[in-house]
Amino acid sequence: MWSWISHDYDKNINPNTITRNAKRIKGGDILLFHNNEKAKKNVMKSLPEVIRIIREKHLTFNAIS
Repeated sequence: MWSWISHDYDKNINPNTITRNAKRIKGGDILLFHNNEKAKKNVMKSLPEVIRIIREKHLTFNAIS
């Protein structure tokens, strides 16, 4: 299960909102972004900023399977 969802699929949410919500990400969270056309615009615009926020917190990324 995930513990932080981007809501990138929601047509009523914008990348700035996703980025603002990313400030709540903490160590151990499992992040959920979607890989589809519906979410593409929000993911492409918000993900680089989300990654920057995570790195500023000195958190690391791990893949899960």
